[in-house]
Amino acid sequence: MTQSEAEEAVRVHMRSFMTVPLVVVSYFLITGGIIYGVIVEPSSVGSVTEEHGHQRPVAFLAYRVNGQNMMEGLASSFLFTMGGLGFIILYRSNGPNISKLFIGFVCVLCV
Repeated sequence: MTQSEAEEAVRVHMRSFMTVPLVVVSYFLITGGIIYGVIVEPSSVGSVTEEHGHQRPVAFLAYRVNGQNMMEGLASSFLFTMGGLGFIILYRSNGPNISKLFIGFVCVLCV
């Protein structure tokens, strides 16, 4: 194996190593509604005025089926990403040298 072939193998390995975090970050942003957030520019946290005039923060927008706050989108995106990572861990945990108890515990936490 020549020097250039070895360098090419290292570059291919590094590219595939950086692909997984890039896919996870893009999945997080897309499921969190980043495109919706850029176009509509919603508030980060909603608020409701009580009968005495005090404002109270709310997590979800009431009576708006197609609307969301930024924090609502990020919370749902976090849960979607953790579920996806849990399934990836389940898939990768089929090796002979992986502790099944530890992987089961991690997957229960993720999913």
